[in-house]
Amino acid sequence: MKNINRARNRVVVTLASMVVLVLAMAAFAAEPTGIRATVGKDGAMTLEADISSYVAKYVELSDTVASAEDQRDTALDSYERAVSEKKAALSLEELKNSYETSEKAVLEAKNNAVISGLNTYMALQKAYKDLEDKNVSPWEMTDYVNHVQTTLPTVRAIWRFGGNLDLIKRLIAGGFPVIVESGFDVEDLGWMGHYETVVAYDDPSQTIWVFDSYLGPDDGWGRARSYADFDYWWRHFNRAFIVLFTLDREADLWAALGDYGYPQNATNTALRTARQEAAANPGDPWAWFTMGMSYAWLGDFHDAVIAFDQAFALGMPYRITWYVFSPFEAYWNVGRFNDVIALAENTLATTEYVEELYYWRGMAYAGLGQRGAALDEFSKAISYNPNFTLAADMRAQVEAGTFWAPAPA
Repeated sequence: MKNINRARNRVVVTLASMVVLVLAMAAFAAEPTGIRATVGKDGAMTLEADISSYVAKYVELSDTVASAEDQRDTALDSYERAVSEKKAALSLEELKNSYETSEKAVLEAKNNAVISGLNTYMALQKAYKDLEDKNVSPWEMTDYVNHVQTTLPTVRAIWRFGGNLDLIKRLIAGGFPVIVESGFDVEDLGWMGHYETVVAYDDPSQTIWVFDSYLGPDDGWGRARSYADFDYWWRHFNRAFIVLFTLDREADLWAALGDYGYPQNATNTALRTARQEAAANPGDPWAWFTMGMSYAWLGDFHDAVIAFDQAFALGMPYRITWYVFSPFEAYWNVGRFNDVIALAENTLATTEYVEELYYWRGMAYAGLGQRGAALDEFSKAISYNPNFTLAADMRAQVEAGTFWAPAPA
């Protein structure tokens, strides 16, 4: 039942919230001195920020609002009780004034919280206006949790493709936080990707509750979604999911995952599901696209490009290549370098803030033997993400003349 699952998952939600904070901090390369810029030896600028002070301020202001609301409610109760008891007019006037004063205090506290939030947003927006990474992939987040962050030293994360609702429910019931990557449509903006933290479910009503990274938590308990609606949007990202766990519960996690403990098994499950969905509805572009994703992750690039060609022919939202780079990898590995360049340029026409696009365009130029253009693209990728070690490695290989590529198609 819903309430039982929510009660059992107080720790889950707390841990998930803490790790979401850790993941948010990853985007800001936290330093104790606040927002600042540093310039490396290669001339690339890195903007760094410490958001801990903003988090502390938010907590402080939230407590202030809650305290003010408590005082207002107490004053209102006193006034209403005095009215019902027909107290003297002077006493009523004093109590009424006390209530009105406390109501003003609530409004002032809320205004202060909003202003602080806006100031924080504007400061960070200004600092990062030229470094808007449009995507952080599940494997990047798990790598950060496992190898970079030190705030929660006993927390680890894994990610997989091909999840299903039964697995999600099993993990939540077992006390493991689950984050999923899903698509959704935004009014006036169209399709985009985002993350959701699953916090509860209820089988009788076929309802699941999530904290939405774009829309927020709704009433604080999570946003209610039907099982069907949740799965419809989740499939857009091949039903990718992240599980968080503490080291003392690692054995419990593997038991809950079953065959999903092995990444290849999970991806094969995703592939079977996509093939079934494509067979049932050949005109479904998402079935073909997720089929291509699974083939690419399994190293079958020939079948991957067939699936991706079909998906793009049927029509995919333009933002999909902000988030998913398997088509670039597949086309590159079969030597379709010009298709890689065309796909990258089509995507760059909609945003410049995706370092992977420059990386794959560099890989394509290198495959075509255009050394100078390749080096420029790898350098652009690194300028957007100084920690993009793969781009640095490829740039070094091109410079050294050791770069390998398949024969052009």
